[in-house]
Amino acid sequence: MQIELMTKSLIKTLLGISDTSYDTNIDLQLPIVSMDVRKYLNQNYQKYRTATYSIGENTAVIGGKMLDIGTVLQGTGIPDDTYITSYDYDEDEYTVNNTFTASDDDRVFPTISINQWNAIARMVMYKVSKMTVTSATEKDLVSKAIDSLSWTFADGEINKKYGYPQKLLDELGARFARVG
Repeated sequence: MQIELMTKSLIKTLLGISDTSYDTNIDLQLPIVSMDVRKYLNQNYQKYRTATYSIGENTAVIGGKMLDIGTVLQGTGIPDDTYITSYDYDEDEYTVNNTFTASDDDRVFPTISINQWNAIARMVMYKVSKMTVTSATEKDLVSKAIDSLSWTFADGEINKKYGYPQKLLDELGARFARVG
């Protein structure tokens, strides 16, 4: 299992960023945002499921209750940004968007859903935009632009507890409620 919930290349693809000028800052902020997402959603994604999959295949048998289509998987031999694309009830197996690169582990770690990728990508870039020298002096920043990306947030729209625009946090979906 890895700390990052998605890759830098996926973030750049989703946001239409083609140059490398922000790569270092994305690399710095991605693990921080990934941990913030875990904290906000109250989900550490450390629970694994037993699984059987083979090198060069894109199907797996995964134990436990049924996983949602679009669930991102992590684990040994599972390429980054791999997610479930379908489930075959007859064969009791999942199909994923990538082929497995190893089969020496018998577990997978279900993490976020692909419908959270856009929000997480924008959260990373929000943090990147706060790293610039000029942003340190702009306390009431209401507008920011990076390349072709631009956004506007009033100071009151920033969640004070988590430090992100509430709109982005809302896009992550419902938080996991722990009982007992």
